[in-house]
Amino acid sequence: EAGAARTAAVAQSVIEESAVLQSVDGQLITPFTDDALVWISQVLGQDVNIFDGPRLVATSERDIYASGLLPTRTPDMVYRAIALEQLPSFVGQDAIGALRYQLAAAPIRAGGRDAILTVPLASRQQEIESQIDELNRRVSGSALFVAAVVGFIGWAIARSIADPVKRLTRATSRVARYEYQAPVSARRAELLKKRVADLSADELEVLEADFNKMAVELDAQRRQLERTHRLEAWTEMARQVAHEIKNPLTPVQLSAEHLLRVHSDRGSPLSPVLQGCVDSILKQVRILRQIASEFSSYASSPVADPEPTSLADLIDDIIAPYRPGLEGRIELSVDVAPDLPSLRLDRRLIQRALTNIIENALHAMPDGGTLSIRLLLHADQMRLVVADTGVGLEADVLARIFEPYFSTKVTGTGLGMAIAKRNVELNGGTIEVTSEPGEGTTVTLTLPLPAETSEIGSD
Repeated sequence: EAGAARTAAVAQSVIEESAVLQSVDGQLITPFTDDALVWISQVLGQDVNIFDGPRLVATSERDIYASGLLPTRTPDMVYRAIALEQLPSFVGQDAIGALRYQLAAAPIRAGGRDAILTVPLASRQQEIESQIDELNRRVSGSALFVAAVVGFIGWAIARSIADPVKRLTRATSRVARYEYQAPVSARRAELLKKRVADLSADELEVLEADFNKMAVELDAQRRQLERTHRLEAWTEMARQVAHEIKNPLTPVQLSAEHLLRVHSDRGSPLSPVLQGCVDSILKQVRILRQIASEFSSYASSPVADPEPTSLADLIDDIIAPYRPGLEGRIELSVDVAPDLPSLRLDRRLIQRALTNIIENALHAMPDGGTLSIRLLLHADQMRLVVADTGVGLEADVLARIFEPYFSTKVTGTGLGMAIAKRNVELNGGTIEVTSEPGEGTTVTLTLPLPAETSEIGSD
Protein backbone atom coordinates (compact mmCIF):
# COMPACT_ATOMS: atom_id res chain seq x y z
CA GLU A 1 0.00 0.00 0.00
CA ALA A 2 2.87 2.37 0.74
CA GLY A 3 4.36 1.59 -2.67
CA ALA A 4 0.99 2.23 -4.33
CA ALA A 5 0.61 5.57 -2.54
CA ARG A 6 4.16 6.54 -3.54
CA THR A 7 3.45 5.68 -7.17
CA ALA A 8 0.29 7.82 -7.14
CA ALA A 9 2.25 10.71 -5.58
CA VAL A 10 4.92 10.48 -8.28
CA ALA A 11 2.22 10.43 -10.99
CA GLN A 12 0.52 13.42 -9.34
CA SER A 13 3.78 15.37 -9.33
CA VAL A 14 4.58 14.50 -12.96
CA ILE A 15 1.11 15.58 -14.18
CA GLU A 16 1.05 18.82 -12.19
CA GLU A 17 4.60 19.76 -13.24
CA SER A 18 3.85 18.92 -16.87
CA ALA A 19 0.80 21.20 -16.64
CA VAL A 20 3.06 24.08 -15.52
CA LEU A 21 5.26 23.51 -18.56
CA GLN A 22 2.24 23.44 -20.94
CA SER A 23 1.33 27.14 -20.94
CA VAL A 24 0.65 29.64 -23.73
CA ASP A 25 0.65 33.41 -22.93
CA GLY A 26 0.38 32.60 -19.25
CA GLN A 27 -2.75 30.45 -19.72
CA LEU A 28 -2.54 26.83 -18.58
CA ILE A 29 -3.44 24.12 -21.08
CA THR A 30 -4.97 20.98 -19.58
CA PRO A 31 -2.74 17.91 -19.86
CA PHE A 32 -5.81 15.67 -19.53
CA THR A 33 -5.48 13.83 -22.85
CA ASP A 34 -5.05 10.15 -23.60
CA ASP A 35 -1.75 10.81 -25.41
CA ALA A 36 -0.35 12.70 -22.40
CA LEU A 37 -1.36 9.90 -20.03
CA VAL A 38 0.14 7.25 -22.33
CA TRP A 39 3.47 9.12 -22.10
CA ILE A 40 3.18 9.43 -18.32
CA SER A 41 2.30 5.72 -18.02
CA GLN A 42 5.46 4.85 -19.96
CA VAL A 43 7.50 6.98 -17.51
CA LEU A 44 5.89 5.38 -14.45
CA GLY A 45 5.50 1.86 -15.82
CA GLN A 46 1.85 1.90 -14.64
CA ASP A 47 -1.51 2.78 -16.21
CA VAL A 48 -2.93 6.21 -15.27
CA ASN A 49 -6.54 7.48 -15.32
CA ILE A 50 -7.98 10.99 -14.77
CA PHE A 51 -11.56 11.49 -13.55
CA ASP A 52 -13.28 14.89 -13.52
CA GLY A 53 -16.18 14.69 -11.08
CA PRO A 54 -18.17 11.53 -11.86
CA ARG A 55 -16.74 10.79 -15.32
CA LEU A 56 -13.55 9.58 -16.96
CA VAL A 57 -11.66 12.39 -18.74
CA ALA A 58 -8.50 10.69 -19.98
CA THR A 59 -6.78 7.31 -19.64
CA SER A 60 -3.66 5.53 -20.83
CA GLU A 61 -5.76 2.41 -21.58
CA ARG A 62 -8.71 3.72 -23.60
CA ASP A 63 -9.30 0.33 -25.25
CA ILE A 64 -10.18 -1.31 -21.93
CA TYR A 65 -12.81 1.32 -21.10
CA ALA A 66 -14.11 1.36 -24.69
CA SER A 67 -14.68 -2.41 -24.52
CA GLY A 68 -16.94 -1.96 -21.50
CA LEU A 69 -14.71 -4.08 -19.26
CA LEU A 70 -14.37 -1.16 -16.84
CA PRO A 71 -17.04 1.53 -16.10
CA THR A 72 -16.22 5.11 -17.07
CA ARG A 73 -17.70 6.50 -13.86
CA THR A 74 -15.47 7.50 -10.97
CA PRO A 75 -15.12 4.61 -8.47
CA ASP A 76 -17.39 5.39 -5.52
CA MET A 77 -14.76 4.71 -2.86
CA VAL A 78 -12.27 6.98 -4.64
CA TYR A 79 -14.81 9.80 -5.08
CA ARG A 80 -15.85 9.58 -1.44
CA ALA A 81 -12.25 9.63 -0.16
CA ILE A 82 -10.81 12.32 -2.47
CA ALA A 83 -13.75 14.56 -3.41
CA LEU A 84 -15.93 14.34 -0.29
CA GLU A 85 -13.50 13.59 2.56
CA GLN A 86 -10.69 15.68 0.97
CA LEU A 87 -8.02 13.07 1.75
CA PRO A 88 -4.53 13.74 0.27
CA SER A 89 -4.33 10.17 -1.05
CA PHE A 90 -6.23 6.89 -1.07
CA VAL A 91 -5.30 3.24 -1.55
CA GLY A 92 -7.98 0.58 -1.82
CA GLN A 93 -8.93 -2.54 -3.71
CA ASP A 94 -11.13 -2.90 -6.76
CA ALA A 95 -12.02 -5.87 -8.95
CA ILE A 96 -12.56 -6.84 -12.58
CA GLY A 97 -14.72 -9.94 -12.31
CA ALA A 98 -12.77 -12.33 -10.06
CA LEU A 99 -9.49 -10.43 -10.47
CA ARG A 100 -8.74 -8.08 -7.58
CA TYR A 101 -6.17 -5.30 -7.80
CA GLN A 102 -4.94 -2.28 -5.84
CA LEU A 103 -6.20 1.18 -6.78
CA ALA A 104 -4.21 4.24 -5.68
CA ALA A 105 -5.74 7.72 -6.04
CA ALA A 106 -4.75 11.33 -5.38
CA PRO A 107 -6.22 14.76 -6.11
CA ILE A 108 -4.59 16.84 -8.83
CA ARG A 109 -5.02 20.40 -10.00
CA ALA A 110 -3.94 21.26 -13.52
CA GLY A 111 -5.34 23.32 -16.32
CA GLY A 112 -7.32 25.36 -13.76
CA ARG A 113 -9.42 22.33 -12.73
CA ASP A 114 -9.58 19.92 -9.82
CA ALA A 115 -9.57 16.28 -10.84
CA ILE A 116 -8.86 12.83 -9.45
CA LEU A 117 -5.88 10.69 -10.50
CA THR A 118 -6.12 6.89 -10.21
CA VAL A 119 -3.33 4.35 -10.72
CA PRO A 120 -4.35 0.64 -10.86
CA LEU A 121 -1.62 -1.69 -9.62
CA ALA A 122 -1.50 -5.47 -9.48
CA SER A 123 -1.32 -6.68 -5.89
CA ARG A 124 2.18 -7.94 -5.23
CA GLN A 125 0.86 -10.16 -2.44
CA GLN A 126 -1.54 -11.82 -4.87
CA GLU A 127 1.27 -12.16 -7.40
CA ILE A 128 3.48 -13.87 -4.80
CA GLU A 129 0.63 -16.17 -3.71
CA SER A 130 -0.11 -16.94 -7.36
CA GLN A 131 3.53 -17.87 -7.94
CA ILE A 132 3.50 -20.07 -4.84
CA ASP A 133 0.26 -21.77 -5.96
CA GLU A 134 1.73 -22.32 -9.43
CA LEU A 135 4.88 -23.78 -7.89
CA ASN A 136 2.79 -26.06 -5.68
CA ARG A 137 0.76 -27.22 -8.66
CA ARG A 138 3.87 -27.95 -10.70
CA VAL A 139 5.54 -29.79 -7.82
CA SER A 140 2.36 -31.80 -7.16
CA GLY A 141 1.96 -32.58 -10.84
CA SER A 142 5.58 -33.59 -11.12
CA ALA A 143 5.25 -35.76 -8.03
CA LEU A 144 2.18 -37.49 -9.47
CA PHE A 145 3.97 -37.93 -12.77
CA VAL A 146 6.99 -39.45 -11.02
CA ALA A 147 4.74 -41.74 -9.00
CA ALA A 148 2.99 -42.90 -12.17
CA VAL A 149 6.32 -43.43 -13.94
CA VAL A 150 7.75 -45.32 -10.96
CA GLY A 151 4.59 -47.46 -10.78
CA PHE A 152 4.76 -48.18 -14.50
CA ILE A 153 8.48 -48.99 -14.28
CA GLY A 154 7.84 -51.23 -11.28
CA TRP A 155 5.03 -52.98 -13.10
CA ALA A 156 7.13 -53.34 -16.26
CA ILE A 157 10.17 -54.59 -14.35
CA ALA A 158 8.04 -56.98 -12.31
CA ARG A 159 6.42 -58.28 -15.47
CA SER A 160 9.76 -58.43 -17.25
CA ILE A 161 11.30 -60.36 -14.38
CA ALA A 162 8.29 -62.58 -13.69
CA ASP A 163 7.96 -63.73 -17.30
CA PRO A 164 11.52 -65.02 -17.65
CA VAL A 165 11.30 -66.55 -14.16
CA LYS A 166 8.23 -68.46 -15.29
CA ARG A 167 9.95 -69.44 -18.47
CA LEU A 168 13.00 -70.51 -16.46
CA THR A 169 10.76 -72.61 -14.21
CA ARG A 170 9.20 -74.29 -17.21
CA ALA A 171 12.66 -74.83 -18.70
CA THR A 172 13.84 -76.36 -15.42
CA SER A 173 10.87 -78.73 -15.52
CA ARG A 174 11.79 -79.71 -19.05
CA VAL A 175 15.36 -80.33 -18.00
CA ALA A 176 14.04 -82.46 -15.13
CA ARG A 177 12.18 -84.43 -17.74
CA TYR A 178 15.46 -84.71 -19.68
CA GLU A 179 14.35 -82.36 -22.38
CA TYR A 180 17.53 -80.33 -23.10
CA GLN A 181 16.65 -78.63 -26.35
CA ALA A 182 17.11 -74.78 -25.81
CA PRO A 183 15.39 -74.40 -22.42
CA VAL A 184 15.77 -70.50 -22.44
CA SER A 185 15.65 -68.45 -25.63
CA ALA A 186 18.80 -66.34 -25.98
CA ARG A 187 16.87 -63.81 -28.06
CA ARG A 188 14.25 -63.19 -25.32
CA ALA A 189 17.00 -62.82 -22.72
CA GLU A 190 18.61 -60.09 -24.87
CA LEU A 191 15.24 -58.29 -25.27
CA LEU A 192 14.75 -58.37 -21.51
CA LYS A 193 18.09 -56.68 -20.87
CA LYS A 194 17.26 -53.94 -23.40
CA ARG A 195 13.83 -53.22 -21.87
CA VAL A 196 15.28 -52.87 -18.37
CA ALA A 197 17.96 -50.47 -19.67
CA ASP A 198 15.32 -48.35 -21.48
CA LEU A 199 13.22 -48.03 -18.32
CA SER A 200 16.10 -46.95 -16.07
CA ALA A 201 15.89 -43.18 -16.86
CA ASP A 202 15.81 -41.15 -13.61
CA GLU A 203 12.67 -38.95 -13.69
CA LEU A 204 13.79 -37.28 -10.43
CA GLU A 205 16.69 -35.68 -12.30
CA VAL A 206 14.22 -34.09 -14.73
CA LEU A 207 12.08 -32.87 -11.84
CA GLU A 208 15.11 -31.51 -9.97
CA ALA A 209 16.36 -29.60 -13.03
CA ASP A 210 12.89 -28.13 -13.63
CA PHE A 211 12.55 -27.11 -9.99
CA ASN A 212 16.02 -25.53 -9.93
CA LYS A 213 15.16 -23.56 -13.08
CA MET A 214 11.99 -22.25 -11.45
CA ALA A 215 13.94 -21.30 -8.31
CA VAL A 216 16.48 -19.34 -10.38
CA GLU A 217 13.70 -17.52 -12.26
CA LEU A 218 11.93 -16.58 -9.03
CA ASP A 219 15.19 -15.31 -7.53
CA ALA A 220 15.89 -13.20 -10.64
CA GLN A 221 12.38 -11.73 -10.49
CA ARG A 222 12.84 -10.90 -6.81
CA ARG A 223 16.16 -9.14 -7.47
CA GLN A 224 14.66 -7.17 -10.37
CA LEU A 225 11.71 -6.14 -8.19
CA GLU A 226 14.04 -4.97 -5.41
CA ARG A 227 16.14 -2.97 -7.90
CA THR A 228 13.02 -1.31 -9.32
CA HIS A 229 11.89 -0.34 -5.82
CA ARG A 230 15.32 1.13 -5.03
CA LEU A 231 15.32 3.18 -8.25
CA GLU A 232 11.84 4.49 -7.50
CA ALA A 233 12.90 5.44 -3.98
CA TRP A 234 16.11 7.11 -5.22
CA THR A 235 14.22 9.12 -7.85
CA GLU A 236 11.57 10.28 -5.38
CA MET A 237 14.22 11.20 -2.81
CA ALA A 238 16.18 13.16 -5.43
CA ARG A 239 13.09 15.14 -6.40
CA GLN A 240 12.24 15.98 -2.79
CA VAL A 241 15.83 16.91 -1.86
CA ALA A 242 16.16 19.19 -4.90
CA HIS A 243 12.89 20.89 -4.01
CA GLU A 244 13.82 21.37 -0.34
CA ILE A 245 17.32 22.69 -1.09
CA LYS A 246 16.27 25.22 -3.74
CA ASN A 247 13.63 26.93 -1.61
CA PRO A 248 15.93 28.65 0.97
CA LEU A 249 18.81 29.39 -1.40
CA THR A 250 17.30 32.42 -3.14
CA PRO A 251 16.61 34.45 0.04
CA VAL A 252 20.05 33.55 1.41
CA GLN A 253 21.75 34.71 -1.79
CA LEU A 254 19.67 37.90 -2.03
CA SER A 255 20.34 38.76 1.62
CA ALA A 256 24.09 38.28 1.22
CA GLU A 257 24.21 40.39 -1.94
CA HIS A 258 22.11 43.11 -0.27
CA LEU A 259 24.48 43.08 2.70
CA LEU A 260 27.41 43.63 0.34
CA ARG A 261 25.68 46.57 -1.34
CA VAL A 262 24.82 48.26 1.98
CA HIS A 263 28.34 47.65 3.23
CA SER A 264 29.80 49.22 0.09
CA ASP A 265 27.44 52.23 0.26
CA ARG A 266 28.57 52.99 3.83
CA GLY A 267 32.25 53.01 2.99
CA SER A 268 33.04 49.38 3.76
CA PRO A 269 33.64 49.83 7.52
CA LEU A 270 34.00 46.12 8.21
CA SER A 271 36.24 45.11 5.28
CA PRO A 272 37.84 42.68 4.69
CA VAL A 273 36.12 40.48 7.32
CA LEU A 274 32.59 41.07 6.04
CA GLN A 275 33.69 40.69 2.43
CA GLY A 276 35.31 37.33 3.17
CA CYS A 277 32.28 36.05 5.11
CA VAL A 278 29.79 37.07 2.42
CA ASP A 279 31.97 35.60 -0.32
CA SER A 280 32.06 32.33 1.61
CA ILE A 281 28.26 32.39 1.96
CA LEU A 282 27.76 33.00 -1.76
CA LYS A 283 30.25 30.26 -2.61
CA GLN A 284 28.37 27.76 -0.48
CA VAL A 285 25.08 28.89 -2.04
CA ARG A 286 26.52 28.14 -5.49
CA ILE A 287 27.63 24.70 -4.30
CA LEU A 288 24.16 23.98 -2.91
CA ARG A 289 22.56 25.10 -6.17
CA GLN A 290 24.84 22.73 -8.07
CA ILE A 291 23.88 19.86 -5.73
CA ALA A 292 20.18 20.69 -6.14
CA SER A 293 20.60 20.77 -9.92
CA GLU A 294 22.18 17.30 -9.89
CA PHE A 295 19.34 15.90 -7.78
CA SER A 296 16.77 17.58 -10.03
CA SER A 297 18.50 16.29 -13.17
CA TYR A 298 18.55 12.71 -11.88
CA ALA A 299 14.85 12.83 -10.92
CA SER A 300 13.70 14.39 -14.19
CA SER A 301 13.86 11.20 -16.35
CA PRO A 302 14.65 13.10 -19.56
CA VAL A 303 13.80 11.91 -23.07
CA ALA A 304 16.54 12.13 -25.71
CA ASP A 305 15.93 14.57 -28.59
CA PRO A 306 18.65 13.58 -31.10
CA GLU A 307 19.89 15.90 -33.82
CA PRO A 308 22.96 15.90 -36.11
CA THR A 309 25.90 16.75 -33.83
CA SER A 310 29.64 17.03 -34.42
CA LEU A 311 31.16 15.29 -31.42
CA ALA A 312 34.54 16.93 -32.12
CA ASP A 313 32.98 20.43 -31.92
CA LEU A 314 31.07 19.44 -28.80
CA ILE A 315 34.32 18.36 -27.11
CA ASP A 316 35.96 21.70 -27.99
CA ASP A 317 33.01 23.60 -26.48
CA ILE A 318 33.23 21.58 -23.26
CA ILE A 319 37.02 21.80 -22.90
CA ALA A 320 37.36 25.53 -23.72
CA PRO A 321 36.30 26.85 -20.26
CA TYR A 322 38.74 24.48 -18.53
CA ARG A 323 41.90 25.43 -20.45
CA PRO A 324 42.80 28.69 -18.60
CA GLY A 325 42.39 27.13 -15.16
CA LEU A 326 44.33 23.94 -16.00
CA GLU A 327 47.37 25.67 -17.53
CA GLY A 328 50.54 24.91 -15.62
CA ARG A 329 48.84 22.35 -13.38
CA ILE A 330 47.26 19.65 -15.57
CA GLU A 331 48.39 18.77 -19.09
CA LEU A 332 45.43 18.56 -21.45
CA SER A 333 45.70 16.35 -24.55
CA VAL A 334 42.90 16.21 -27.15
CA ASP A 335 43.30 13.78 -30.06
CA VAL A 336 40.45 13.78 -32.59
CA ALA A 337 40.67 11.72 -35.77
CA PRO A 338 40.15 13.78 -38.97
CA ASP A 339 36.98 13.74 -41.08
CA LEU A 340 34.74 12.21 -38.45
CA PRO A 341 31.04 11.97 -39.38
CA SER A 342 28.30 13.66 -37.39
CA LEU A 343 26.21 11.63 -34.96
CA ARG A 344 22.54 11.87 -34.07
CA LEU A 345 22.70 12.80 -30.39
CA ASP A 346 20.94 14.86 -27.79
CA ARG A 347 23.65 17.50 -27.40
CA ARG A 348 22.50 18.58 -23.94
CA LEU A 349 22.52 15.07 -22.46
CA ILE A 350 25.94 14.13 -23.90
CA GLN A 351 27.42 17.47 -22.79
CA ARG A 352 26.24 16.83 -19.23
CA ALA A 353 27.66 13.28 -19.28
CA LEU A 354 31.10 14.43 -20.55
CA THR A 355 31.21 17.31 -18.05
CA ASN A 356 30.58 14.90 -15.15
CA ILE A 357 33.31 12.55 -16.42
CA ILE A 358 35.84 15.39 -16.82
CA GLU A 359 35.02 16.79 -13.36
CA ASN A 360 35.66 13.37 -11.81
CA ALA A 361 38.95 13.08 -13.70
CA LEU A 362 40.14 16.51 -12.49
CA HIS A 363 39.13 15.71 -8.92
CA ALA A 364 41.28 12.56 -9.10
CA MET A 365 44.40 14.66 -9.90
CA PRO A 366 44.75 17.15 -7.02
CA ASP A 367 48.55 17.34 -7.48
CA GLY A 368 48.46 17.61 -11.26
CA GLY A 369 48.70 15.09 -14.05
CA THR A 370 47.52 14.47 -17.59
CA LEU A 371 43.97 14.45 -18.93
CA SER A 372 43.72 12.93 -22.40
CA ILE A 373 40.65 12.82 -24.64
CA ARG A 374 40.65 10.66 -27.79
CA LEU A 375 37.91 10.40 -30.38
CA LEU A 376 38.14 7.75 -33.10
CA LEU A 377 36.09 5.51 -35.37
CA HIS A 378 35.83 1.81 -34.57
CA ALA A 379 33.86 -0.37 -37.03
CA ASP A 380 30.30 1.02 -37.07
CA GLN A 381 30.76 2.94 -33.80
CA MET A 382 32.51 6.03 -32.53
CA ARG A 383 34.56 5.77 -29.35
CA LEU A 384 35.31 8.62 -26.98
CA VAL A 385 38.05 7.77 -24.47
CA VAL A 386 38.69 10.03 -21.45
CA ALA A 387 41.76 8.98 -19.42
CA ASP A 388 43.47 10.57 -16.41
CA THR A 389 46.65 9.81 -14.46
CA GLY A 390 44.99 10.30 -11.08
CA VAL A 391 44.73 8.19 -7.96
CA GLY A 392 42.61 5.48 -9.62
CA LEU A 393 39.90 3.36 -8.03
CA GLU A 394 39.89 0.25 -5.88
CA ALA A 395 38.03 -2.80 -7.22
CA ASP A 396 35.14 -2.46 -4.74
CA VAL A 397 34.69 1.22 -5.59
CA LEU A 398 34.85 0.50 -9.34
CA ALA A 399 32.07 -2.10 -8.96
CA ARG A 400 29.74 0.59 -7.55
CA ILE A 401 30.79 3.47 -9.82
CA PHE A 402 27.35 3.81 -11.46
CA GLU A 403 25.33 3.33 -8.29
CA PRO A 404 23.26 6.44 -7.40
CA TYR A 405 24.38 8.37 -4.28
CA PHE A 406 27.69 6.50 -4.09
CA SER A 407 30.63 8.91 -4.06
CA THR A 408 34.29 8.98 -3.00
CA LYS A 409 34.26 12.80 -2.79
CA VAL A 410 33.48 14.56 0.47
CA THR A 411 31.26 17.16 -1.25
CA GLY A 412 29.85 14.91 -3.99
CA THR A 413 26.25 13.82 -4.40
CA GLY A 414 27.18 10.48 -5.97
CA LEU A 415 24.99 11.19 -9.00
CA GLY A 416 27.61 12.27 -11.57
CA MET A 417 28.41 8.86 -13.07
CA ALA A 418 24.83 7.62 -12.65
CA ILE A 419 23.62 10.60 -14.70
CA ALA A 420 26.42 10.08 -17.25
CA LYS A 421 25.47 6.41 -17.72
CA ARG A 422 21.78 7.23 -18.09
CA ASN A 423 22.42 10.04 -20.60
CA VAL A 424 24.74 7.91 -22.74
CA GLU A 425 22.29 5.00 -22.78
CA LEU A 426 19.43 7.36 -23.71
CA ASN A 427 21.47 8.17 -26.83
CA GLY A 428 21.85 4.47 -27.70
CA GLY A 429 25.45 4.19 -26.44
CA THR A 430 27.34 2.38 -23.72
CA ILE A 431 29.84 3.49 -21.09
CA GLU A 432 32.68 1.47 -19.56
CA VAL A 433 35.14 2.36 -16.77
CA THR A 434 38.51 0.72 -16.11
CA SER A 435 40.90 1.77 -13.36
CA GLU A 436 43.95 0.73 -11.37
CA PRO A 437 44.87 2.26 -7.99
CA GLY A 438 47.70 4.76 -8.45
CA GLU A 439 47.64 4.51 -12.27
CA GLY A 440 44.52 6.46 -13.20
CA THR A 441 41.08 5.83 -14.67
CA THR A 442 39.83 5.41 -18.24
CA VAL A 443 36.22 6.02 -19.26
CA THR A 444 35.14 4.80 -22.72
CA LEU A 445 31.93 5.99 -24.37
CA THR A 446 30.76 3.98 -27.38
CA LEU A 447 28.17 5.71 -29.56
CA PRO A 448 26.47 4.25 -32.66
CA LEU A 449 26.92 5.80 -36.10
CA PRO A 450 23.81 6.79 -38.07
CA ALA A 451 22.48 4.01 -40.31
CA GLU A 452 23.41 5.78 -43.57
CA THR A 453 26.97 6.39 -42.33
CA SER A 454 27.38 2.71 -41.37
CA GLU A 455 26.21 1.61 -44.83
CA ILE A 456 28.66 3.96 -46.57
CA GLY A 457 31.48 2.73 -44.34
CA SER A 458 30.66 -0.91 -45.10
CA ASP A 459 30.54 -0.18 -48.88
